[in-house]
Amino acid sequence: METSVLIAYNALADDQRTPTRKLWQLMDKGKVRFMASRVAAMEANRGYEQTRELFEVTFPDSAILPLTKDVIELSELYISAGVLTSNHEDDARHVAVCTLAGIQWLLSWNFHHVRPARSAKFNRINHLHDLPYVHIVTPDEYLSQYGRHL
Repeated sequence: METSVLIAYNALADDQRTPTRKLWQLMDKGKVRFMASRVAAMEANRGYEQTRELFEVTFPDSAILPLTKDVIELSELYISAGVLTSNHEDDARHVAVCTLAGIQWLLSWNFHHVRPARSAKFNRINHLHDLPYVHIVTPDEYLSQYGRHL
């Protein structure tokens, strides 16, 4: 999960808040499992108090994936390939963490940098390096495609 989803949990806009909270309901029922990266933890700590508190209660240490040398190298590869600029290093790292951990779904409300339109670009790099694909979707998209099966 990318940090924008945590922020949306308390958003004023219902179009993001409602599907985001539905995900938490699914997690509470044991239907989905959330994972986040050390990058998301650092971003949450720099953000709003509500976001930091939500991160702390949602993600035990066992659900936080490390920021490894391999993650940094893959995120640099995304940047050098032009998928993102170096100004968006953390966004590239979110995708790299999911890729290397074998997590198929990255949930994000980040419409500018970590969005489905960029999925193909990230996955083109992954394919060239025999790495798994990552599906980047909004919580709303995830729920509409897969939530009915949960």
